[in-house]
Amino acid sequence: CERWQCGSPSSGAALLVSCFRAGTLGCSLGAWWSLHLSALRPDDLAAAVLFYGAGEADFSRSRAVDPRACTAYLGHFAEHDPWEPLAQVREMEAALRAAGREVTVHLYPGTGHWFFEDSRPQAFDAPAARLAWDRTLAFLHAHLPPLSPTGSG
Repeated sequence: CERWQCGSPSSGAALLVSCFRAGTLGCSLGAWWSLHLSALRPDDLAAAVLFYGAGEADFSRSRAVDPRACTAYLGHFAEHDPWEPLAQVREMEAALRAAGREVTVHLYPGTGHWFFEDSRPQAFDAPAARLAWDRTLAFLHAHLPPLSPTGSG
């Protein structure tokens, strides 16, 4: 197995692959891309991490009848976000649950859009970003198989 990453800082999205099970991580518009990729290519994704980005899609497709084989979702959202209102986040969460998907959504009090991005000092919230990153790593470790120390499966 190999671990690789594609994406760019301007796209706000990354694709992380481990032993043919992939995960996405996206911020803002990149989170929207992660959502849509999970709906379009459910066979390829085990995990999707969303930072302040929500949307609508048909989440009912799955790569297997077994729910453990479906994409799992982790969302990090700001309390004060004009681009991702809480009602929209809750609608997306309900749609994912209705489709039988595992979903965990965290709301970070006192934060705004871009709270995770240290390149945006006016919005960056270091304690919230650290907590979100720790939760993200735990989620990815739970849903993507580990690589051996040599980098091979």
